[in-house]
Amino acid sequence: MDGQPRSAREVRAFLEVVAERLVGRSALTIDQPVEPLEALVGAVLAYRTTPASAAAAVGALRERFPSWAAIATAPTEEVAAAIRPAGLCQQRALLLQRLARRLLLDDPDGRLERLRRADDATLLAYLEELPGVGAFGARWVLLTAFARPVFPVAWPARRVLERLGLLARSERMRELARDLALDRSVYRRLHTALVEHAHHICLPRQPRCRFCSLNDLCPYFQRYLRRAFVPDAAVERRRGPRRRAAGAPVPPGH
Repeated sequence: MDGQPRSAREVRAFLEVVAERLVGRSALTIDQPVEPLEALVGAVLAYRTTPASAAAAVGALRERFPSWAAIATAPTEEVAAAIRPAGLCQQRALLLQRLARRLLLDDPDGRLERLRRADDATLLAYLEELPGVGAFGARWVLLTAFARPVFPVAWPARRVLERLGLLARSERMRELARDLALDRSVYRRLHTALVEHAHHICLPRQPRCRFCSLNDLCPYFQRYLRRAFVPDAAVERRRGPRRRAAGAPVPPGH
């Protein structure tokens, strides 16, 4: 794709190419929504935690406490023990109990059915105000629990999108998530694939570009790292027989 995508249509087309390469066409269809309880708990536990650890903690909490009322009334130590795989369990247990009490105050049956009737903007504003949820978590819940057309941008995914030229480093996370709210065909699996790609290939330092399927789309690779993957013989032909390929320069800010 020539140049960096600018309009919503260009961004969407670019992300479709990325999705096809990372996870295949199945990435362009939405998964079945999850329960709001599971999505909200996941939003609280996901920050600075690996996806596997967060998922383990969510599963253990749901098994031990199947409702908001059970979370709200349990001893904090028991909630902390259930979410131990996610780390920071004491602080997060307190956050989860604050969240549970707030939700029960707003909706005593804890089912949150009234939220399903709210428009996107109203629902997003409500979710962002909940304890421990935040801007990214609100969009994650909006996507996974309510099947609304938003694209949450976690920090690892943001790194990939920045290097692909989609996001400026100065933009705020709230604006990033808003600007990538395209439509319902680039969704949860693409986000998950971007996070996995960030964890395994597009590392903060020493990215594993040799194994990346997106190099031809990636301005970061073209600008900073391409020379590191040019065979020595090709470099010698350009620079002279006695000069060897230099290592890639250290990119700014990484």
